[in-house]
Amino acid sequence: TGLGQYLNETYLTIVFIATNLYFLIRSSAIFYHERGWKLIFKSLVMILFIKLALEIYRSILFFITIWSI
Repeated sequence: TGLGQYLNETYLTIVFIATNLYFLIRSSAIFYHERGWKLIFKSLVMILFIKLALEIYRSILFFITIWSI
């Protein structure tokens, strides 16, 4: 019972990616005046790099935790 049963890693990752994708699209449109497919493509590429960085960060935390035991 409670909110914890709905907040798993998959759901939180989807929320993280969606909010970052919105920020990338919105900021690129406002600050760099980009439009169209170029904007969408660049935003999706950046999301892939953010996801990769998140996985590397999680791996580093995992190995630091294991090695410190």
